[in-house]
Amino acid sequence: MTVEAVGAFALVAALVTITPGVDTMLVLSTATRFGAGRGLYTAAGTISGLYCWGLAAATGASAVLTASTGAYTALRIAGAAYLFWLGLTALRSLLRPASADHAVRPTAVNSALSARRAYVRGLLTNLLNPKIGIFYLSLLPQFLPADAAALPAGLLLASVHAIEGLTFLGLVSLLAHRAGTWLRRPHISRGLDGVCAAVFLGFGARLILTR
Repeated sequence: MTVEAVGAFALVAALVTITPGVDTMLVLSTATRFGAGRGLYTAAGTISGLYCWGLAAATGASAVLTASTGAYTALRIAGAAYLFWLGLTALRSLLRPASADHAVRPTAVNSALSARRAYVRGLLTNLLNPKIGIFYLSLLPQFLPADAAALPAGLLLASVHAIEGLTFLGLVSLLAHRAGTWLRRPHISRGLDGVCAAVFLGFGARLILTR
């Protein structure tokens, strides 16, 4: 791998990383509700998903998504269902009566979400997104030299993306936690629930409608 190839990939991956999407909204919502620690576990789950996709792309496994309509459709439907579940969960919080909202949103950070569950939520959100698989399948080969071993080179590029992703999502988590008192105010929190519901349901619908 040349420095130029790694640098070019890092630039493209950075642009993809900072583009707002499901992963960003999930980390933001988790850190606001449950603290920076849980937000970081969610980010770690997302990064683990990137490694899985990077490994699949480097070994050619993700090519199944483009070669098999059935495999892509199954993953697309599973991903959409999971996003719909996240969206309906946020929508349920939004529609909760104000009195109940005060009861479950104290000023202190709610610690009901376990670290393991936070990690799994981040992992599933990433793994059930076939767009990430297609992105890696189409992007990685363009930066892999013909004489390079595919697996080590692919994992190297996935590591570059992972570092960028963890840095960005970690920053989102910490900033959300620092602004937690303000974000957990009832009217602000309900607005965040509305945004999260719209994002998750919107991306879920987009997956369903994608052909």
